[in-house]
Amino acid sequence: MFLCVACDDNANPNSTGPVAPNMKEMYQQEEKWEGRYLASLPCSDCDELITMLQINEDLSYILKYSYKGKSKEIVEFKGFIQWVEQDKIFKIGDPTLGEKVSHYKVIAGGLLQLDENANPNVGEDSLQFKFAKLETSLGNKYWELSEMMGLNVNGPLSSKEPFLLFDDSMKTFKGYGKCNAFNGSFEFLPNQTFRVSNLGSTRKNCEDIEQEKAFLLLLESTKHYHLNIDTLQLGKDSGVADLVFVFNPFK
Repeated sequence: MFLCVACDDNANPNSTGPVAPNMKEMYQQEEKWEGRYLASLPCSDCDELITMLQINEDLSYILKYSYKGKSKEIVEFKGFIQWVEQDKIFKIGDPTLGEKVSHYKVIAGGLLQLDENANPNVGEDSLQFKFAKLETSLGNKYWELSEMMGLNVNGPLSSKEPFLLFDDSMKTFKGYGKCNAFNGSFEFLPNQTFRVSNLGSTRKNCEDIEQEKAFLLLLESTKHYHLNIDTLQLGKDSGVADLVFVFNPFK
C-alpha cells in the first residue's frame, strides 16, 4: 500500500490536497496579548487623554491615564481582565465597585478600544481608539533622566527636567539639560556599543550650569548602552550605567 501511494504521488506532482499546517508559522502569527499599550484618546474637556494599559500573563492589568492640557495628575486603576471572546476581546472594570466597564479587541500591533456595546467605534475619530503596543525602541519616546552616576534624580533638577528624544530614521536626538536645549547625532555599533557625535547646545547660564555640563559630558562620552521597553542605560564602560533614563508615556 505504501508503494502504491508513493507511485501516485510521483505521478501527480502538482496534485492538491490537505496540507499539514506549519505550527511554527502559526505560533509566530498569533498576537501576543500581554504587554504594554499606549493611546491618545479623544477628550471632551482636555487636549487628549493619554492612556497606558499594561496586561500581564496572570490576567492582571494596570491602567494609567492623564488629562493632557488640564491636569498633570496620573490616575491609576488595577484589576484583572475578563475574556469575552477568548484571545480576541476582553473587558476591564468592575461595575459593582462603581468602575466603568471598557472593552478591547486584540489586533495586529495593538488593541482597539470598543464602544459600550463591545462594537468598534465609528466616525471621524474612530482611529483614535487604537492602542499601539510598546516595543523595545528609542524613537517616539520621552526619555526622562532618572539617575546620574548612581544618584537618583528625584523630581525636576531645574524648571524643566533633563530628557532625550530620539529620531530613529535620522539618527539624531534632542533634549534638555538643566539650563539649555541640545541636540546631536547617534550611531549603533556592534557589541552593544553606541556613539554620540555633533553634540551642541544653547549658551544660557543658570544656577545649575555645572551639573548640566557634567550631564552633557557623560552623554558625549557614552560608548555602551542597554535598552528595554522603558529603560535606557548609557555609560562609558560596559555594564556601568552613568546615565539612566526612563520612558515617560505622559510627556
